[in-house]
Amino acid sequence: MSEISVTGKKISVMGGGLSGISASIMLQSKGADVFLSEIEDNEEKRKTLSLLDTKNIKYELGKHSPEKILDSEIIIISPGISPDIPIIKEAVKQNIPIYSELEAASWFCDLPIIAVTGTNGKSTTVNLLGEIFSAQRIKNIVVGNIGQPFSDAIEIIKEKEIVISEVSSFQLEKIHSFHPKISILLNVTCDHMDRYKNFDEYLKTKMKITQNQTIDDFYIFNYDDEYINKISKNLEIPLFPISMKEKFENGTYLENSGIIFSKNGLKEKIIQIDDILLKGDHNIYNCMAAVDAVKIYNSINEKIAHSLKSFKGLEHRFEFVDSIEGVNFINDSKATNVDSVFYALKSIRNRVILLAGGRDKKGDLSVLSSLIKEKVKTLILFGEAAERMQKEWTNLSPNIILSDSFEDAFNKARVSAEKGDTILLSPACSSFDMFKNFEERGEKFKELVKRLKEDNE
Repeated sequence: MSEISVTGKKISVMGGGLSGISASIMLQSKGADVFLSEIEDNEEKRKTLSLLDTKNIKYELGKHSPEKILDSEIIIISPGISPDIPIIKEAVKQNIPIYSELEAASWFCDLPIIAVTGTNGKSTTVNLLGEIFSAQRIKNIVVGNIGQPFSDAIEIIKEKEIVISEVSSFQLEKIHSFHPKISILLNVTCDHMDRYKNFDEYLKTKMKITQNQTIDDFYIFNYDDEYINKISKNLEIPLFPISMKEKFENGTYLENSGIIFSKNGLKEKIIQIDDILLKGDHNIYNCMAAVDAVKIYNSINEKIAHSLKSFKGLEHRFEFVDSIEGVNFINDSKATNVDSVFYALKSIRNRVILLAGGRDKKGDLSVLSSLIKEKVKTLILFGEAAERMQKEWTNLSPNIILSDSFEDAFNKARVSAEKGDTILLSPACSSFDMFKNFEERGEKFKELVKRLKEDNE
């Protein structure tokens, strides 16, 4: 736990989403005088924030009031709050400490933290870690960017042994003393270029996960990612890399299609990759990272293998929905960046009808060019990014179709599909132009599949 005390301090929490609400309640319970500020003002926000009324926590909607926020001793910002907005810049000028919800929650956590970041695979890896530890009756809690906020868990972590936290770059921007026992960096590819000046800034933000680690901690990283490899190899933290290409004295790697964990040169075979339920190279990396972490805790190989054989993955992440008249439907709504779509396409062997689009995150679309040319039969594009995608991918697919709505895109995919095809929702964009989040987008896709199946019965 940090030495920071919040008792009696004026703290403004900016952002009225899940993490902002949880941080407000947690900080008030620790004795702070809390005020929450939310820029949106609509019926849904009013309903959500009514929880604060029951806790006697003051809040505002529709604005960020300088006279209240700049009177604070500490400001906590939710992941969706950009550090570049005027009021945050002014707070910096006035030397008001600004922290993320992740940082604030960590002040009240005495348990070892396994923190997982990366452009892709975070949610899958933290949930897999939770499954493996639970199989060995090691009491753990999974928290973070997607799902239960860290702040929400503070009152119950006394009953646990390990905290497993999914960590985004937005959360890492404003950490100070956040200190994981094990940090994991899965991969870094171009994402959130609407937030960061360039890729280097994004990579350095991801690397902040290691900034408070010492020789007594552990750092797991993807050795095969050239950018991560280069920036990681000189860190003065015990390194446990993962690789599908190289072997290590300390780390996890592939040998004869099996996952091998090595510590001080002593090798242990964990499982053959063909026995893992999750498919695709990206999931092999996720599994190797999980193996690295749980073996540092001396987990039993048989228990690890059993979990890897049974773990189905997450909803909305390359989720098989159904097969109708020989056409497979896969919901990959969580693929909000280009790299996620790259791995999804690599994992499919038959012809693909790709549904892509949404709010543009300015990723490098050319990364997908070769796979689209090789595998995609029809491109169906929707949302704000559709025209840029059409321009970038012209002549790569025999058919490129623009749609006015998500349901229209689905219907056009259905008409285009033939037996043996896969209709893949893998948008490469955020959902906020049409939906409140990627979960709602994925649920809509599954609803349309279900309706189609009922119509065909």
